[in-house]
Amino acid sequence: MFGARALKAHGKVFACLNGDALAVKLGVGTPAHTEALSLPGSELFDLSGAGRPFKDWVALPAAQAGTWPHYAETGLAGLGGLGG
Repeated sequence: MFGARALKAHGKVFACLNGDALAVKLGVGTPAHTEALSLPGSELFDLSGAGRPFKDWVALPAAQAGTWPHYAETGLAGLGGLGG
């Protein structure tokens, strides 16, 4: 999906690599989304780079790679009861 390596469960993508960032679908307005955007270098995921970001997705830079597993698990759990 998005022309990048992606993580998905039951046919639904919840995270993907984009350059040196991990983009995760966290859901706009959720505590995880707000928390992820507060991390240095994090931003809304704008695949095209044309100023039209996916509002539910946050791109976490490589400098935040230590947080990637946490947010990937959160994205998986957000698929509706999948994951832990």
